[in-house]
Amino acid sequence: MADGAQRTRNGAAAIVDGHGAPPPPHRRRRVLLFPLPFQGHIDPMMHLAGVLHGRGLAITVLHTRFNALSATRHPEFRLVEVPDGVPPEVAGEGKILDVILAMNAAMEASPAAVRDALATAALAGADEDDRDAGAACLFIDANLLAAHKVAAALGLPTMVLRTGSAACMNCFLAYPMLHDKGYLPPQESQLYMPVPELPPLRVKDLIFSKVSSSHELLRQVITRNTQTVRTCSGVVINTLEALEATELERLRGELDHLPVVLAAGPLHKLSSMTSGSSLLDQDHTCISWLDTQPTRSVLYVSFGSLAAMDPGEFVEVAWGLANSGHPFLWVVRPKLVRGCDGGSSTTTMTATLLPEGFEDAVKGRGMVIRWAPQQEVLAHRAVGGFWTHSGWNSTLESVGEGVPMMCRPEAVDQTMNARYVEHVWGVGFEMEGEMERGRIVDAIGRLMGEEGDEMRERAETRAESTKEASSHPYSCIPTQPARMAAAGAGGEAGDRRRAAARVVVFPLPFQGHITPALQLAGALHARGELAVTILHTAFNAPDPTRHPGFSFVSVPDAVPEAITGGGIAKILALNAAMEASGHVRAALASLMAEAEPKLACLIMDSTLTAAQKAAAGLGLPTLVLHTGGAACFRLFRSYDMLHDKGYLPSTESNLHMPIKELPPLLVRDLFDPSKLPNKAIGQKILNLATETTTNSSGAILNTFEDLEPDELTAIRDELGHKGIPPFAVGPLHKLIASNDGGDTSLLNQDRSCIEWLDAQAPGSVLYVSFGSVAPVTQEEFVEIAWGLVNSGKPFLWVVRRGLVLGVEKQELPEGFEPAVEGRGKVIEWAPQQEVLAHPTVGGFWTHNGWNSTLESIYEGVPMLSRPLFGDQLATGRYVAETWKIGILLEGVLERGEIEKAVRKLMEGNEGAEIRERAKHLKEKVRMSLESSGSSQQAVDTLVDHILSL
Repeated sequence: MADGAQRTRNGAAAIVDGHGAPPPPHRRRRVLLFPLPFQGHIDPMMHLAGVLHGRGLAITVLHTRFNALSATRHPEFRLVEVPDGVPPEVAGEGKILDVILAMNAAMEASPAAVRDALATAALAGADEDDRDAGAACLFIDANLLAAHKVAAALGLPTMVLRTGSAACMNCFLAYPMLHDKGYLPPQESQLYMPVPELPPLRVKDLIFSKVSSSHELLRQVITRNTQTVRTCSGVVINTLEALEATELERLRGELDHLPVVLAAGPLHKLSSMTSGSSLLDQDHTCISWLDTQPTRSVLYVSFGSLAAMDPGEFVEVAWGLANSGHPFLWVVRPKLVRGCDGGSSTTTMTATLLPEGFEDAVKGRGMVIRWAPQQEVLAHRAVGGFWTHSGWNSTLESVGEGVPMMCRPEAVDQTMNARYVEHVWGVGFEMEGEMERGRIVDAIGRLMGEEGDEMRERAETRAESTKEASSHPYSCIPTQPARMAAAGAGGEAGDRRRAAARVVVFPLPFQGHITPALQLAGALHARGELAVTILHTAFNAPDPTRHPGFSFVSVPDAVPEAITGGGIAKILALNAAMEASGHVRAALASLMAEAEPKLACLIMDSTLTAAQKAAAGLGLPTLVLHTGGAACFRLFRSYDMLHDKGYLPSTESNLHMPIKELPPLLVRDLFDPSKLPNKAIGQKILNLATETTTNSSGAILNTFEDLEPDELTAIRDELGHKGIPPFAVGPLHKLIASNDGGDTSLLNQDRSCIEWLDAQAPGSVLYVSFGSVAPVTQEEFVEIAWGLVNSGKPFLWVVRRGLVLGVEKQELPEGFEPAVEGRGKVIEWAPQQEVLAHPTVGGFWTHNGWNSTLESIYEGVPMLSRPLFGDQLATGRYVAETWKIGILLEGVLERGEIEKAVRKLMEGNEGAEIRERAKHLKEKVRMSLESSGSSQQAVDTLVDHILSL
């Protein structure tokens, strides 16, 4: 088996340094997606594409020339243009019914062009040299019946994405019944008559055209839509069980011949796709404007991408907003007003459309833009209400953020959605009747006042349901469309997918190590090709109920009770106990004996050398997870050099000496084992971290390319010669939507702090937390307390149990609480990722643990750094001198120095420059997490590497 291990290392070396042939990548199935070319249909289809791509499937998106997608915005997908045959005059008008029928008619008249495009896209990659294995199926919009027929002729299974609600689909399927029973076409006298077959709908809520000449067009579109749905291999609906349980039950009964009717929403919360599918340029200046507004004070107004109004209605809306007295953000897109395209810029639109005197009347209180990053707007703490046309995407996005709605539906399913908003979910109301400024003022007052508060409470409850649905985002998404399509052709419905291989993840049982290990497990599992087993000790055991996608195996740790806490002695004792007992070897052997899926490797913390030895004895490859940054990784592997060149052991005289081989570090930034009471164990822990990597088949680092490019290059140069590929896959906490931190916390999070933050001014709060292990002395604690008091800044301070050396629960200094009343809040543990993401947080006083540092970087929050030990010292130096996104607080902790440092960070020119650099770095990390970003690509490469072991 040693030979096999060597072959693995040689293959891995090819990835790193180009010598020899790399291991063959795992071949992945490809899926094709064909959206209807309108914004409200493109968005959910592209979100679905993002989710499927995140599970490891290759993606090809078919698109028309009409409203064509931009290939530069989606470099991770193949884009193939399909002739649409839409006449120029129809495309120019852009009326959705006309375009749908024209597209289908053209495809039916010239099926060869569509067939050729589909066949080419379906077969692309099926050759032996490509990484994917051809197309498994086609996802289509329900309106594209002609494409469905062409795919059927090619033998390509189709899945339908329904971009509306389950209630809307039920209404479509019931269309013949509604005609037979006389509900449609509607009569003026029966508009408010209930439809008992489809509660809670009234006749006015059904789908019909308000223009009699369009009745037949709409009937044709609905008939084609339902035919596509009834004859496909499965339906995916952008909704969730908690929102439409009754409607989904009815729908599954109606479509019980289909093997798959899947509630897979909200898709916008499950995908990493953001603005890439927008057909209009989003104006992000509105976010900075929202940052200046009070919490829940702003009414967001947007009527979607198609709805239109008369010029008279537009003027009434404008003065209704002006007279309401409430802050507002109003989207006035091109062609919102019938007969006017709004010009090519916001300035032109403002001059052309807005009534005279309007801008002066709302100066400082209202903002008008052409198009908004709507999901980001609705998630902003300043937004307290949404005046919407009730399109399904907008409704789902508002429900997902707990924002109550004022509904002004216009067409198709919008009236139905508004009915559910008001009468089923109770999270808003419909504004009926004539658009008149006085009525608008009353409606806004209702939404933003006390009655709105009740709606908001219900909306926030619905938002929690949405969050729960998206907390395990891949549990409801089709991972193997080929299997689903096969089920439609006679295979077993509901057959659970089988992963290609299994990985065992074994974290060190401390908070700062458990969290990234479980986040890595989530990212690997989300790719769809790997099953995950978590190996863990009884000490600090994770809760399996929080991770239903994983299996868990516990091993006794057998650490003597006398060894407490989370220090080096505990790590060494844990390794000794595991090696002596053989429990880890037995657990791994048992997992290897299971027939399916095969165990590919053990992914372990870099300090668990006993686990690596057990795996080696069984011939099981290991990959090492380093929970610190690349600089720390490189530093730990440089200790022999540091000793040889005389940097270590350190002396009082050389503490401020630069280490020219490892800039920007000083000798004082090094972890010096000679300064520990027991020098031997300090050296031992360094040896463990380097030894495990040297004996592994790969090193996984929780960092990203743009953060530590020089350090990663040096690591690749060193490890490449040893045949060990490194993978920079961070920040792990943001790789997938479910990695939100709450599921891995060993301490109870006090969420009352979020409501407190909501009441603070934007960017005003200093968040103070020294992690789960780092301690301070009693004297330091008192100085911190009075330093915060004297700074005059609002603060949120985490004082966990055990923070002060020798004290289980620390009492606050006498007089502290009255001095900070209304300005400071002290809690035992925080939902840190949520706190750092809050717009009122303007700074973070941190110990510079790597997880905390990455979380702060991701949110663009500048840091006041007070590193205490280990890699924190090096990280603090990088924060202050390499990235320049914080201030290093060195020397004795003294209240006057603390006050100065806090003020320096939170105000003045230097603080502003630091915030600007933090914002720039935030953009870089977010780019790394896009589907085509370096970190997502590194995870793909890591999965391929695991499958090749």
